[in-house]
Amino acid sequence: MRMALKKGDKIRKGKYVAPEVFEGRKLTKTMFEEIIYKYMGKTKTELESILKNPGPTPAIELMVLNIIVRAIANGDVMRSEFLLRRSIGVVVDKVEVKTEDTTDQAKTEALAGKILEALKK
Repeated sequence: MRMALKKGDKIRKGKYVAPEVFEGRKLTKTMFEEIIYKYMGKTKTELESILKNPGPTPAIELMVLNIIVRAIANGDVMRSEFLLRRSIGVVVDKVEVKTEDTTDQAKTEALAGKILEALKK
């Protein structure tokens, strides 16, 4: 069922986008990190009590709380990794690549060329 568009409605790529979507996109990475940090220092009991009696807690905070509590209860590494990537970023493995010194290789090739020339004479 299509909704009738009104003046001022947002359209993206020919499709109607609800105003709630635009509000949700205002949630920045920094704001999300603040939510994660707010709850990562609490105990499991404190987190569970907030989930049982959420009161005026925003839905996004309840979602993060739920992820944290499930990660703790199930020992779920994937959920923990998700939160850590969102808060501190991806940990990059440093790879050390050693290459041969081209000057030594060039000297060796030049010497081999001279030896071959001397053998031909």
